[in-house]
Amino acid sequence: MIKVKKEFVDSKLDDINKDPDQWIQELELLKRKLEILGGPITEMDLIIHIFHNLPEEYETAIEFIENELENDTATLEKVKERLRTKFERIKKYHPSNERALINRDLSKKYKGLCSFCGIYGHK
Repeated sequence: MIKVKKEFVDSKLDDINKDPDQWIQELELLKRKLEILGGPITEMDLIIHIFHNLPEEYETAIEFIENELENDTATLEKVKERLRTKFERIKKYHPSNERALINRDLSKKYKGLCSFCGIYGHK
């Protein structure tokens, strides 16, 4: 039981490119193993573990989850949905995503005069 509990406690989502759903499924499996061995973990404990072991890119999702925890409206399904949404945004806009970098660079306006035509706003 100690080995499984240590594995649960040490489990973190340390790669922002890893799907949080897969990580949470691993945690749920460890939770079930612990319950079978006589060391129950509540859903609230699982949720708290999740938001304390996420990368900093999930900070806004963590704040939302904390607010729900304070209002006793947090459920594991809500947490999963919030993290799923955040993961999709990270995949779309994170600097490791080359396409996002190109789109972001193209959307920035040049602040100056064009050296060819003299018009403000492009280069």
